[in-house]
Amino acid sequence: MEFPRRAGERGVRLDPIEGGAVATKTRRRLAEWGFVVALIVIAALLRWDFMRGGNYVIDADEAIVGLMGKHILEGQPIPTFYYGQHYMGSLEGICASLMFGAFGISSVTLQLVPLSFSLLLVYLMYVLGRAVGGIAVGRITALLYAVPPASLVVWSFKARGGFIELLVLGALAMLFTVRWLKKPTSNLLYPSLIWLTLGVGWWVNNQIIYFLFPIGVFGAIKSLSTIRAGRLSMKQATTLAVVSIVAFFVGSSPYWIYNIKRGFPSLGMFGFAPLSDMGEHFSGLFANALPIIFGAMRMWTDTPVYALAPYLVWLVYGGLAVLIVMARRRQLRELCKGSLDRIETLELFIVFVPFCCLVFAVSSFGWLSQAPRYLLPMYVGLFVLCGWAVRYIGRSSRVAAGGLLAVLLGLNLASCYVGGRAVPGEPIVFDGQRVSRDHSEIVGLLEKLGVTRIRTNYWIGYRIAFETNERVTFLVFEAPKQVRIPDYENLADPRDRFLIPLLLVPAERDRYVPALIKLGYSFKEATASGYHLLYDIKHDTSGGVDLPVTAIKDVRAWGNNDPKTGIDGDLSTRWGTGGHQRDGQSFVVEFVAPTMISQIGYDSGSWSQDFPRGLRIDVQRDDGSVVTVLNPDEYGQVMALSEVGELRLPISPVKARSVSLVQTGYHPILDWSIAEIGFVTPRKETR
Repeated sequence: MEFPRRAGERGVRLDPIEGGAVATKTRRRLAEWGFVVALIVIAALLRWDFMRGGNYVIDADEAIVGLMGKHILEGQPIPTFYYGQHYMGSLEGICASLMFGAFGISSVTLQLVPLSFSLLLVYLMYVLGRAVGGIAVGRITALLYAVPPASLVVWSFKARGGFIELLVLGALAMLFTVRWLKKPTSNLLYPSLIWLTLGVGWWVNNQIIYFLFPIGVFGAIKSLSTIRAGRLSMKQATTLAVVSIVAFFVGSSPYWIYNIKRGFPSLGMFGFAPLSDMGEHFSGLFANALPIIFGAMRMWTDTPVYALAPYLVWLVYGGLAVLIVMARRRQLRELCKGSLDRIETLELFIVFVPFCCLVFAVSSFGWLSQAPRYLLPMYVGLFVLCGWAVRYIGRSSRVAAGGLLAVLLGLNLASCYVGGRAVPGEPIVFDGQRVSRDHSEIVGLLEKLGVTRIRTNYWIGYRIAFETNERVTFLVFEAPKQVRIPDYENLADPRDRFLIPLLLVPAERDRYVPALIKLGYSFKEATASGYHLLYDIKHDTSGGVDLPVTAIKDVRAWGNNDPKTGIDGDLSTRWGTGGHQRDGQSFVVEFVAPTMISQIGYDSGSWSQDFPRGLRIDVQRDDGSVVTVLNPDEYGQVMALSEVGELRLPISPVKARSVSLVQTGYHPILDWSIAEIGFVTPRKETR
């Protein structure tokens, strides 16, 4: 049997009409590819402009992903999740290791990971829009994504653990769903792909629930409708359900393996906000979060990008919402009846967008209305709906449709550039002062001094660790206290923390230098990159000897517990208030005779969480007068430096009758506990 040759092969003549049709189809296909490639280039240039405007600087949370990628590249075990937490899978860190292997470790190559996913999303949004409403909808959808509001531009290159990757997975799952809804329900290929993709998304970022619920509901409605119509047997429905469930658990297997071994800590991520907070969350949703998503404001601000911007975006997007609902009211009524027979796939997105808003507002993350990164998945549905609405208007008036598209793009570009490029500022460290954008000076200084370990803020420390390829590591100082890499914190003696160089912003320097001096430390100081480095920190411990407990006559304390357990020389015992901390609680040590003391020691032992939230230390002198040797403000400073639940306070030598520790703080639950109080007396007093 001889098969016919293809058109164009030697010996075969191409029919002029058929050949023209093929050529036309080929030109159209090339034109579509050219359009998509052009949008990818535009999207890349826009995002690269923002990256360049920020000097390719990353923040500490991004540095964590970079450090994960570095460790994977070095052969360390692949972590299941983002360092220091039980959620947000390590996909981005794995991709970073591959990027580092190809192009080297740097902030730029780290940012290329989310940037690559964001450019892939241009193509996916085109295909998704086309699957929903045809070529025109695909083009408009992809165009709006390529030139989006500033919040999405910024998050297109932020390596914060999988935010843009989640949009890719969500768009892919929606694409598979749209295609499946147009096929016979018994089809197993697309359900497998849908739930495998959602499973991977479940591991990468639990915000996949934004996509999972609408897809699950539409899948269930379609299945039930076709069962009732007799087009799907129970056996087929069971097979469909089993395949979907298995695919989901295969995709999310890293999540489940991790949690089965550890008692399901990741489930703690799921929780509703208290009812008392939900009203505020909904208010923030409409006042801040959605205007930021629409491009009227920028993250972490209450100020519109330009005058009346929130009103303008609400007019445009509110009008589009009304148009879509009115145009699809018949299909929406059918959906409410539980039928998909006469429903097109657009309704999936009509449900998806408000569902995103609802989940955001009722969740514990709804307070982040000024930085609604947890609403970014909404863009997948928003751009499809906008693309459909523009195309719908275009059927009546191309001029009106073109005008609407121009307005949408204008709003997006205005959010990016009005008032200057919308590059976010660096994280705030202390008292409004931010992380430096350029660390080259401080890194050079640390290397010159041979400093390989510092104490500094989370937002500074992880960046420096990544930027130096971990030649310099750090111990977390002050809030936020989150320790992402526990090995950085390992010390042979916790008291050695005091001797590690401190890297501080100017406001921290002004606060803590007096505390260091108060505690009897000497140090050298240098400045670089807008920071103050305190190094060569030393402490003179030769000034006296421990006062024996026999020098103490009596101990009096607030409450009914025996205060002598606080001076028995045993850190395994303690005195405690027996109730929560409150102002006025006291612990008083009275000496047998007026005694010269030069240091007061306080140790919480194993009860470090019970340190006093506020403290004043008074000394009654030989003549009966009282001097305060530590006031509550000074206490807050020295305890922030200590971070180990103990205090060694040198004082000007004073002949004391008694020493009083007075609680000036408050805690609604925790006791105030003292494992041991001790004193040092100058050496000449022991002769």
